[in-house]
Amino acid sequence: DVYGDWTMIAPGKRTCGFGTPLWGCAQVVIPYKLWKLCGDEAVLAENYGYMCDWIEHEIKRSDDLIIKEGLGDWCPPIGNDGKRRIPVEHSSTFMLAETALMMGEVSRALGHDGDKYDRLFERVKDSINRHFYDREKHSYGYQASNAVAWQLHVVPEEDREALVRATHDMIVDDKFVMTTGIYGNKYLIPMLFENGLGEDAMRIMFGRTFYDFGTMMDDGATSLWECLEMKLVGMKGLVPSFNHPMHSGFAYMYYAQLAGIKPTKPGFAEFEVRPCVKGAPDKVSAKLLTVNGLIVSDRNGDTLRVTVPANTRCRIVFGSTDITVGSGEYEGR
Repeated sequence: DVYGDWTMIAPGKRTCGFGTPLWGCAQVVIPYKLWKLCGDEAVLAENYGYMCDWIEHEIKRSDDLIIKEGLGDWCPPIGNDGKRRIPVEHSSTFMLAETALMMGEVSRALGHDGDKYDRLFERVKDSINRHFYDREKHSYGYQASNAVAWQLHVVPEEDREALVRATHDMIVDDKFVMTTGIYGNKYLIPMLFENGLGEDAMRIMFGRTFYDFGTMMDDGATSLWECLEMKLVGMKGLVPSFNHPMHSGFAYMYYAQLAGIKPTKPGFAEFEVRPCVKGAPDKVSAKLLTVNGLIVSDRNGDTLRVTVPANTRCRIVFGSTDITVGSGEYEGR
C-alpha cells in the first residue's frame, strides 16, 4: 500500500496486524530471490516501487537506524523468551541491512541509483557495530547475531575469523543446544559449514542434546513443526502448526553448502560448485533444475562429478581442482 507495509498474513482472516521486519521484508526478498534464482528481471521492474517503499517504511520506524519492534527469531527450542535467543532489535536491524544490500543490486540491475542503498547499508552497519558489537570479545553476544553479521559482512573484515571462533566457543558453552529458530538457522548453519564446523552444525540440528530436528523426528514428525517440541507442549494456546515449511529456510544449505551449488549470475547462467566437506556426509548428491537446465553435484568421498547445462558456465572448486568450464560432464579430485 502507500505506506510501504502490508498485513502479516495474506490471504486469510488472521491479519495479525501489519508486517514486522522479518515478515514484511518479503516485499523485497521475494522479487530479489526470483531474479537471482530464475533470472526474471521483469519481476524487479514490476515490484521496484513497492520494494523502495518497504525500505523507507523501515527507516521511518528506526532510531539511529536501529529497529526495536518485531516478532524476531521464531520458535527456537529455547523458547521465544529464551535469554540466548537473538534480541528483536538485532534481528530487525540486521534485516534492514540485508534488504539494503539487496536493493543496491536491484537498483543497479534496473539502471537506478544503487549507490543510495550501498550508503544505507554502510550506515546501518555502522549503527549495528556501535550499538551491539563487542570488539574485545569479537562477538555480538548471540550465536544468531554473529552468524548474520558474518554472512552480511557487517563484522569488521579483520575480525571475521575471530568471530567464527567466538561463535564456536558459544556453541560449546551452550552444550550444542539449538538457540536459533526460523530466522537464525538460515545464517548459523551455513556459516558453520563454510568455516569447517559442519560437525557443530550437525550436532545442533540432530544431536538430541535438547529439542532439535532429531527429537522432532523421534516424536514421529513427517513434516516440519512450528515448535520442535510440539509433542510435549501441544497447542499451549499459541495455535502452532504441525506443517510449518518456513522452518526449512536453512535447508537451502543442502544445495549451497553441502553440494556447493551457488549462482554467480541471475538464473544460474554462471554458477559455482564448491562443496563444503568438513563435517559433511561422505556422500552428497544433488540435482538442481534451473531455468538454464539441470545442474548435478555428486560427491563420493574425494571424488566430485559435476554436470553443467548448455549455455552456462561453472567454476568447480574441489580438492586440487579449480577450473572454469562450459557445458558438459566433469570430474574433480
